[in-house]
Amino acid sequence: MHNQLAYKMRIHIKDCACMPNPLFIILKIISVLCRRNFVPLTFRQSIQLLLSSKDETHLESFMVAEKSFVDIGANVGVHTLSMAKKGVFVYAFEPSPNALETLYRRTKFFDNIKVFPYALGSKEGLVKFYSHDKSETDSMFFSTDYTSVCEVKMKTLDNFNLKNIGIIKIDTEGFELHVLKGAVKTLKREKPRLILEIHNPLFDNEANIKRFLMSLGYENFRKIWKFPRYGQFHLIVNWS
Repeated sequence: MHNQLAYKMRIHIKDCACMPNPLFIILKIISVLCRRNFVPLTFRQSIQLLLSSKDETHLESFMVAEKSFVDIGANVGVHTLSMAKKGVFVYAFEPSPNALETLYRRTKFFDNIKVFPYALGSKEGLVKFYSHDKSETDSMFFSTDYTSVCEVKMKTLDNFNLKNIGIIKIDTEGFELHVLKGAVKTLKREKPRLILEIHNPLFDNEANIKRFLMSLGYENFRKIWKFPRYGQFHLIVNWS
């Protein structure tokens, strides 16, 4: 436990050193306190409301496509439904048992949405999936702060041989690079725009993802900060 805490502290310190912005550091401290439940729930909710980010609205401006949309880590379907309502065909991937029930219920009347109950990664098989029973929106592959664990099926995106893809959104709680490694054939063939949520350790993950995508031919990177929500950010990537 002490080793895990020390590792997390090193990550936060490195992020703050790489981004010596007072606002970033303050929000990083607040997010750590909130996630560890050192403050009351009502106070946590008040902070999140007070510092509510506008980036989700901003993000929608990049979600414009005539081709199909792939939502990896679809959760309860916020972006899946948004794109489907625009008339775009959506392939939604979500392994979390907590979120899947809601996702199926919200999308069952759409004939332009196909839901896949799988995790995506760089290989296929069964993997442990850690989740929080009280939340549909906080499930992950790596966690020391969880209430249940189950096994889910993992596949690669290339396994589905999806065609006519315009945008791929990936939000997999730090598993983004593994998803990309299992999608090389799809990325090279379709050359879609990528919308990636970058998780801690922020700058290490960003560097590794950029290096990998540049090796495939991606060159244009744009960052959208999610300051209030745990200091994460979205990375918008376009083919060269």
